[in-house]
Amino acid sequence: ARALARTRKLAARGNADAECRLASAYYLGQGVPEDYAQAAAWYRRAAAQGLARAELALGALHDLGQGVPQDYAQAAAWYRKAAAQGDARAEVNLGVLYAHGHGTLRDYAQAAAWWRKAAAQGNARAEVNLGVLYEHGQGAPRDYGQAAAWYRKAAAQGNAIAETNLGLLYSQGHGVPQDYAQAAALWRKAAAQGDAAAEFNLGQNYYCGQGVPQDYTQAAAWYRKAAAQGYADAENNLGLLYDDGQGVPQDYAQAAAFFRKAAAQGDAAAEFNLGQDYYSGQGVPQDYTQAAHWLSEAAAQGDRAALNILEGAVQRAAITPAPPHFGNPSGFSGLDLTAVHDFGKFLVLDGAWWKVEAVDRVNSGVWLPGDTVYEIPGADSRCVNPLSVVLLDPGSGRACAHPVR
Repeated sequence: ARALARTRKLAARGNADAECRLASAYYLGQGVPEDYAQAAAWYRRAAAQGLARAELALGALHDLGQGVPQDYAQAAAWYRKAAAQGDARAEVNLGVLYAHGHGTLRDYAQAAAWWRKAAAQGNARAEVNLGVLYEHGQGAPRDYGQAAAWYRKAAAQGNAIAETNLGLLYSQGHGVPQDYAQAAALWRKAAAQGDAAAEFNLGQNYYCGQGVPQDYTQAAAWYRKAAAQGYADAENNLGLLYDDGQGVPQDYAQAAAFFRKAAAQGDAAAEFNLGQDYYSGQGVPQDYTQAAHWLSEAAAQGDRAALNILEGAVQRAAITPAPPHFGNPSGFSGLDLTAVHDFGKFLVLDGAWWKVEAVDRVNSGVWLPGDTVYEIPGADSRCVNPLSVVLLDPGSGRACAHPVR
């Protein structure tokens, strides 16, 4: 309390370091109630005196919208001031804004330039980001060797993301000789820091016997660690182990529970698996409407296996076709031209399933007699597995469809 009181007195006299320390106290709620607005006010006073770490902090508040309205342009301006003083964290954050196009035009070359400055100071996050640019060919030609080199620098500092990413390069043989054992060793280091992707990857190693002896029990243990952090792929794979009784007692209800967790995050494989469970009544009560819903979600992400059994689920659910309807469903209104396609089976439009049996190309999107509309609770307005044929309204040039009876 005495230290805080002294800090407050010094800050009131315009001491920049004290102003910054008082701002941090408000930001963290240390000795005072947490108050981002007060933190921003005191950081601003210190930044006005050119204190780099206050400029960095004020940029971060604008970046995140804490205590001030979110404003990427303001964030960039404050980061730039701190970066001009050589603050590596500001250089990293400014690079991130350029990479995402926040507050400025997206410019990977500028992002790389700022990250290179920070990396020259040994900033591990900048080294990781440079590795990502080289791995994906953003702002520079793809170069897995360079990606590996930058990841290695950051991994040498114990950066978990770098360890995970370098492990992937070893697993795939990109820029380094393929070496599953080395991949597993790197992932083990990252997993020890709680990195969910590394935990999942170790689970994969144990499941497949790559770089480690095959061990379904170990696979389940690592999947469980990643799943506890909400990692959708791990939740789905743990569900599969329960489904098959591999490394865990066979338990269809547990499998369905894990599929549901992953499906809630939009994981297409889990949506398909949960849809199958409802279709067959495995681990959940048999429910064709629920099956149709989850299979539709998977199919909307291009899962052809889901699409293949979706019609059966719709038919078994005894979903009543909608009455004849003329004109555009509201879901078609103003969609861009890539949104509607002829697939020959199902489309989700305006919350309803449309079974497409024929399309009159001459009339630019008039749907012929025989088309059927199925209402499926919970379906959203996305089209399933779009192909290349776009139906256009000759008048407006927009995608359209007219169900005809």
